[in-house]
Amino acid sequence: MSREARVHFYVFGVASAAVLATTPAYFFRTPFPGWWPLATFLFVSTLLEGLATTRLRVSARGSTSFVMHLAAALLFGGFWA
Repeated sequence: MSREARVHFYVFGVASAAVLATTPAYFFRTPFPGWWPLATFLFVSTLLEGLATTRLRVSARGSTSFVMHLAAALLFGGFWA
């Protein structure tokens, strides 16, 4: 099996797993929270990601926008986040 075929197989597998995980979540989803909360979370996460002055402890390096993504998953549920 060539490398390109393995990559296509892997991408197909990941996409299939995403569809299989999302389908049951769709049936148990909460009501749509509205555009204002989603836009606010998008704005704040973009702002956090764009700030270069964010200093993490102990000289750690990385992104702080993941905090907003975790909060969105807790607030909106898995389907809408």
